[in-house]
Amino acid sequence: MQDNQIIIEDRTYDILFTFRSPDQKLFLLLQDGEQVFAVRYEEDKAGQPELYPVTDRQIERITAAYNQAVQDTFYANGIPYRRQTETAGFVLAASEDRPLVYVPFSRETREPVYLDEAGLQFVRESLRAQLELDRQVLLEAKPGIDDPEKIQGEAVCEFDGISVYLNFRLDQAGELVFVEHGKPVVRHDRQEELQQRFLDWEKTQYREAAAVTVENAPGAPDPAAFAG
Repeated sequence: MQDNQIIIEDRTYDILFTFRSPDQKLFLLLQDGEQVFAVRYEEDKAGQPELYPVTDRQIERITAAYNQAVQDTFYANGIPYRRQTETAGFVLAASEDRPLVYVPFSRETREPVYLDEAGLQFVRESLRAQLELDRQVLLEAKPGIDDPEKIQGEAVCEFDGISVYLNFRLDQAGELVFVEHGKPVVRHDRQEELQQRFLDWEKTQYREAAAVTVENAPGAPDPAAFAG
C-alpha cells in the first residue's frame, strides 16, 4: 500500500478512504474506474496485501465514516483543512502542516471566513471556553464497558494498542470505553490503570490545546478592504 494507491495482482486501485474499526480491523474504500467498493485489508507473513469481503453492516459503517470525513474536510486556497471543533458560529479547521492553527470557516458556504483582529480575538476566547468545557466532560466521564460495535464516534485517544472512546450511552456525564487489542477491557483493575494513563495523556493534550490559536487562512484578503 503506497500513498493513495494499492497494487493487487498487477492492478492498481485508488484508495479513497481508510477506516479502522474499534476492534482494530483495517478497511479500505477502493476505486477502480467508476466502481467503488469496500474491502477488509490484511497483510500476510511476507507483507503482501490480502483483501477480504465485508458485510453489509461493515459497508454501512465505512460509508458513514467516509461521508463524515468528507463533511469534515474544508478547503482554502486548494489546501485541505480538517474540522477540529465549532465555536462562535464558525467551524474551526486545521491543515496537516499547521495543526495548532485553527482557521474559521462558514458552516453554510464551507468557505474560509476572514475576520479582523477583534473578530479573531473573540473566536479565540470562545475556543478557550469550549476547550475547558470539553476537558471537563472528559474528566467527569467514568470507565464503562460496551460492545465495540456499539461505540459511537472516533477514539479520543490511542496508545500502545489501546483506544479510548467517549460514549454517552448511560448519562450526560458519559463513559470512557477502553478497547485493548480489539476487545473492551472488563477487568476493573485494568480499567483503573488505563484511566490513569488516559488522564496523564489528557494533561499533555490540554497543554498542547492551550497553544492553539485562531488565524485567517493564509493569503486571506485584508478585512479592512471590505469595510465601508
